[in-house]
This record gives sequence, structure tokens and C-alpha cells, in this order.
Amino acid sequence: MSNEQTQAFQAENERLAELANRDAVERAAPHQDLVPQIWLSSQPDAGAELSFAPAGTGFALRMDTAGHSPWVSLSWTIDFETLRAGRYVGMIAQVVSDGFFAARPCLRLLRKDAFHDTFAPQHMASSGGAHLLQSHIPIPPDVMGDSHGAEIHLFFSGNTFSVRFDRLETLLMR
Repeated sequence: MSNEQTQAFQAENERLAELANRDAVERAAPHQDLVPQIWLSSQPDAGAELSFAPAGTGFALRMDTAGHSPWVSLSWTIDFETLRAGRYVGMIAQVVSDGFFAARPCLRLLRKDAFHDTFAPQHMASSGGAHLLQSHIPIPPDVMGDSHGAEIHLFFSGNTFSVRFDRLETLLMR
């Protein structure tokens, strides 16, 4: 991976690194802002129980239950104009999980009255222990013209997990 790939989203990666300095949240609200332009999300009143804590150079997430929420995610905005210069947007995560952990990355393009989701072909998954996880999502050129913004969502799989992110970065692949 080149320095150019990680530098394209330098501001976004600096915000992700800032999560190491944020106060812990024992029970996240259905929309819980963590730092500017980064948030946790689940369906309101669906019973998801998610907590956040700074951990060393990164942060830890624990989900005690997904409840009945159809989604639970960690999400952040990315620069739309930077995205235009690439063919793929990627994620790299250095994680340590207590057991099974999986998330499916999604590129969400914001449109006038809706949004368009493009999912990574595969989940980022760990069977437990330390793992370097990587993923990429094709940037759909046919949707870019009608869009005005972009977000990355890590949609978590399963009903429970405990994971520490020692590194989480967004990449641009040309």
C-alpha cells in the first residue's frame, strides 16, 4: 500500500485516529456522535447495546446484543471530491477480537432524495485474536454524477462481539 493511498483521505484518517482520545460511551444512543463526522448507528428502539472506549492507539467496541436492529454500524464521512479520483475506496483495520467478529464495509453515496449503497464483495472477518483486515469497494461511476456526498459504513454482523481497533484507515485506489 502506498503512502499516496492513505494520504488521499488524510483528514478522515486523522479523525479516525482521534477516536483514541474520545471519552468512553457505555451505552451508545441509536445515533451516537463520537468525534466530528464519525458516529455509531442502530435502529432507534430496537434494543441494540453497543459501547465504545478508547484503547491504546485506537478504540474498542463491544456489542452485548443487536436487539432487533436490522443494522448496527460505525460510520464516517469521506471527501466526495477525493472519491472522484479513484476506482476503489478501501479500508484497512488492525483488530484484536475476543472471538468471531465481522463487518461488511459499504460506500454510501448521498443523492438529492435518497442514497446509493455499494457493498464490499466480502466481509472483513476475524475468528479471534489479532488480524490485519483489508477490504475494497468499487466506486460506481454511473452514480457519482447524481451524488453530492459520501460515507463509509462498517455494518456489523452477528448479535454480539468485542473488538479493539488498533488501526483503521480509509484508502483511495486509482
